[in-house]
Amino acid sequence: ALEWAAATNGTDVAWADGNSYCAALQEEGHDDWRLPTLAELERLHAADPADAARLVQATCCLWSSTTLAELPDPSGSATGAAPAQYYWGLLLDGGIRYYSNRVFTDGQALCV
Repeated sequence: ALEWAAATNGTDVAWADGNSYCAALQEEGHDDWRLPTLAELERLHAADPADAARLVQATCCLWSSTTLAELPDPSGSATGAAPAQYYWGLLLDGGIRYYSNRVFTDGQALCV
């Protein structure tokens, strides 16, 4: 079973800032935190949406470590840039997938 951080970083950030936040986090006696994969975020939502919502404080979206290159968009939508520049995220309220360019502040970091 995965251990989740007690809360997100608290504000929407670009992907690299979320990734750095997790890498630097020291909590619960751990210093090996990371961004979860999209599949891990989806399992968190599916396991208990109430618990997932409790972890997320005033946010719509969470970044994952999964790139569009690793998991292509099934709709085939073009991004206009290299797929490795885009990361998947998850809107926990509804379990809706989204992806965004890593430079946009389109999610928060919930570390695992």
